[in-house]
Amino acid sequence: MRKIINGLLYDTDKAKVLYEHKEGANYSITRLCKTQNGNYFFYIYFYAGNDKNRGFIEPTGGRKAVNWLAVRNTEEAIDLAISEFSEYVKEA
Repeated sequence: MRKIINGLLYDTDKAKVLYEHKEGANYSITRLCKTQNGNYFFYIYFYAGNDKNRGFIEPTGGRKAVNWLAVRNTEEAIDLAISEFSEYVKEA
């Protein structure tokens, strides 16, 4: 999927998927992605039965991405938050 938002092209085929989260029976998948130019976005799409419905792209910044990863609360999510967004993650 490709979309232009505020003059920036977000392309799910060219972006690197950093983290993926699936949720629900007729589930949604949210991917945190990074563009080749270092911009971050969420790619969210939904499955209902065997059909994949069209998704959408939501640009994001570091603070929102860290908060989203913190809710996932897995070692992988925490490690990613520290490595990608260290300016938003501090020792207590």
